[in-house]
Amino acid sequence: MLKSNFLDKRISAIKEFTDIIKTLNPDSHSIKTILNILEENQVLYEIFGPNSHIQLVNKCKELIGFLAENNYLTTEDLKIILKSTKTTYLKGKITTLKLLREISWKLNENLLHEIINSILSEINPNELIEDEISLIKEISLKLTNISIKEKCINFFFNSLGKYLNDSEFLSTIFCLAKDE
Repeated sequence: MLKSNFLDKRISAIKEFTDIIKTLNPDSHSIKTILNILEENQVLYEIFGPNSHIQLVNKCKELIGFLAENNYLTTEDLKIILKSTKTTYLKGKITTLKLLREISWKLNENLLHEIINSILSEINPNELIEDEISLIKEISLKLTNISIKEKCINFFFNSLGKYLNDSEFLSTIFCLAKDE
């Protein structure tokens, strides 16, 4: 159903996967079977690939959160998700960035590093959006690795320097710098 041309069927498939996973013990043999099914059917690619849709991304939050929380989300999975922020239109990018921000507290340190490295290595300061800033801020608060934290701080200072004449950007940076 996830490969259907009908969005409602694709959403139903995600809901079914999520409902099944929520009923299983994370350490059970059944969960490994479900994970194999997810991998064999390229579920993350179907959600975040070329046929992605905002509603699919919104509906997969629990699924992605479960995978992250139980250390089943791999670096390769995360790369598929991150790639979608570069290939989708702005609303799709924002939706995916918000998803990552919402589940970031469930991600292990290696996946947090992957997000930071991906965003900071490919970001165009002229096309910087508030959701990227928010995600980097959220992750930087969770990091324990000093060198990655320094990368985040340098990013903020470099971004700030490029936008000193943009009062809206400065306002966003200052609001994010405060503890909300």
